[in-house]
Amino acid sequence: MPIAGAVGNGMGSPANIAVQFKGGSHDIVLAQNAISAANTAVNLGGSTGAQFFDPQDADYEGKNIIAYGNTVTGPMDVAFSAIGCHQCAVYNNTVVAPIGSQALRMLPGARPDGGTSHTVDFTVKNNL
Repeated sequence: MPIAGAVGNGMGSPANIAVQFKGGSHDIVLAQNAISAANTAVNLGGSTGAQFFDPQDADYEGKNIIAYGNTVTGPMDVAFSAIGCHQCAVYNNTVVAPIGSQALRMLPGARPDGGTSHTVDFTVKNNL
């Protein structure tokens, strides 16, 4: 599936994130897509406001999220990021793009109780 021209957070803002799973998202597979024209191509996790978490007792932003076999093109800052993601994986993806910051980024995310959700058990393999 082609995913192109991710929009920003409002009119006139630059392209933001093409695909993002956060706020307690879990058990997701993102496979064999053509992703282009995004500041960040794929965000596994994020920094969600407490009221938007589902489930409300999640200790993660994302859990068991897998991105594989995707092709990412176009200039961007970050190809793949994991933010508060538990047991997530990025494998067999191809990135053909000038990257301004990082090909891969891992950061802590939020929890609905106001605590921090660290990225743990993150697998990266066979990416080009």
